[in-house]
Amino acid sequence: MSDDLIERLAGLGESMTTLKLIGDLQDRIEAQAAELEDQSKQIASQMNVIYDISAEVQNLRELLAAAYIELSGKDGHASDCATSNAPAMTPGRCDCD
Repeated sequence: MSDDLIERLAGLGESMTTLKLIGDLQDRIEAQAAELEDQSKQIASQMNVIYDISAEVQNLRELLAAAYIELSGKDGHASDCATSNAPAMTPGRCDCD
């Protein structure tokens, strides 16, 4: 075989190896993209659960505040009353003077 033919065959082998590596990398990228898509769907589902729980907590704080207001026997409460601070904070017993 001539040196020129050997060099051309060696170059062809390198090209085939490069194409295989590129194909392998593409397969990995596609697999990782699919995995990220699955993780994104799981996160979205978990965010919906968190939102639902947050809404329920807010509702329960409002109910607790209403119960504290009724128990206090007072006609009105200051805006910073521990009873009237739902939903931002957990309501507490009336501390109006």
